[in-house]
Amino acid sequence: MKKTLLMALMATLLGACQSMKTAPDTDDQPATISEESALPALPDPNEADLPPVEVVDAEIPLPAEPAGFKDIWARLRADSVLAFSDNSRIRHARKRYLIHPDNMGKHARKSEPYLHYVIEQLEKRNMPVELALLPMVESNYDPLAHSRSRAAGLWQFMPATARHFGLHRDDWYDGRRDIVASTGAALDYFEYLEKRFDGDWLLAVAAYNGGEGNVRRAIRRNLKAGKPPDYWSLKLPRETMRYVPRLLALTQIVRDPEHFGVALPALPDAPYFVEVPVEQPLNLGVVAQLAAVDVTEFLRLNPAFDRLYVPGDRPVSLLIPVDSVEAFLLRMEQAPSDKLSAHSYYEVQNGDNLGKIAGNHGISVPTLKSLNGLNSDLIRPGQTLKLPGATANEAGSRAFLSRLSASRDRQRQTRYRVRRGDSLWKIARKHGVTVKQLTAWNGMPESQVLRPGMKLKVWVRNHKQAGTGKKLTYKVKQGDTLGGISRVYKVAVADLVRWNGLSSKHFLRLGQTLTIYQ
Repeated sequence: MKKTLLMALMATLLGACQSMKTAPDTDDQPATISEESALPALPDPNEADLPPVEVVDAEIPLPAEPAGFKDIWARLRADSVLAFSDNSRIRHARKRYLIHPDNMGKHARKSEPYLHYVIEQLEKRNMPVELALLPMVESNYDPLAHSRSRAAGLWQFMPATARHFGLHRDDWYDGRRDIVASTGAALDYFEYLEKRFDGDWLLAVAAYNGGEGNVRRAIRRNLKAGKPPDYWSLKLPRETMRYVPRLLALTQIVRDPEHFGVALPALPDAPYFVEVPVEQPLNLGVVAQLAAVDVTEFLRLNPAFDRLYVPGDRPVSLLIPVDSVEAFLLRMEQAPSDKLSAHSYYEVQNGDNLGKIAGNHGISVPTLKSLNGLNSDLIRPGQTLKLPGATANEAGSRAFLSRLSASRDRQRQTRYRVRRGDSLWKIARKHGVTVKQLTAWNGMPESQVLRPGMKLKVWVRNHKQAGTGKKLTYKVKQGDTLGGISRVYKVAVADLVRWNGLSSKHFLRLGQTLTIYQ
């Protein structure tokens, strides 16, 4: 890390943070988008049909706000710009949210680390502040949220959409969970949709959920039938029919929480974090210690990294709480480099190959080779290989990382009863996971002695949801190995083993047909 660059950067950032903490001049505030916190689930799509739309002409009034914002909610109210009429679909969504009004206040606190940042980004782009509530609808402001349809992060990006808007994914990192990167991509997407639908924000929000094509086809159907092309008149997928009313119901509640019996937490109208660029490999567990921040909180600000390790082959930024950043930078300057960059190591055993080792440790063969400077697949027993990062000892970080792993891999939890002759290695291989994952999920050391009858938690990946869900078949050719096939199709060796019911020895037969999900 270039210390002089960092110190200069942080002086600028801290000065900006101090200026942002002062009460803003509301006359000069651009339109912004407000964020949503976690809320009770709405009805299942299989429930009875939604009530018909009954439009009431009177618009929802905006309560008066003081000149200086007492908290982030006051700022959101003052900058609200979406004008809409109340109707039965909004009332239906609002009623569902208000079944447990206390929960709204409790869940709203989850948005605290992120809400101010999102609102500021919306203000900079002169976009409606109400859009900031969409992460409440999408993910309950949980950066680890992962849907059955493979959407992930605060903004629930699908893999293809994430790629289109520049969110990178690899063995180390998933940009859909990056707070800063995903917010930028989401706002880029909204700006695109707003232009495509001629400035109609309700249609843009509907398209964000249901897809631009679905909304355009619904508009064409209405125009052909002589019906209005506005959002409320369109017949869209059921989830999209509910999506916009949820946002508007939340907006109503945030605009006048007292009227609806909701107590929102007084979240400060001030930055929660600062971006700090880093230029070297880092162990995130050590970084959290240097920042004097609880590891779980630190990882909630930096959830995009799939391990407690950041490689040094790319520029990245870490999010550090504002109150901790000055002390953090000083400690970073003083910390020895060998303390900051940590690896774990593995000694090659008889019968090992790169594909097997990579699969057991949840990384790709190219990553393993790059980390160890290998030019070929040749390894020998007794050789020591470097593995990415080090597992933190803190229980909180272990629990967080195990949940992150489950979210990343789209897994479901099951229980396994230990049988006579079982070992952690055998159980891990049977379920296509690593021993480190298995021990982390169950809070035990790798030296744990298993007893028949013990029950272990195991997160099992849904085969049909792996990759993009597309099923392929591959006929084994002369010289093929599972490691080689996994590299070509960019899947884990453990997945190939599990999808095809292969033995742990990974022997392939010429002409054998393999199933691959991408």
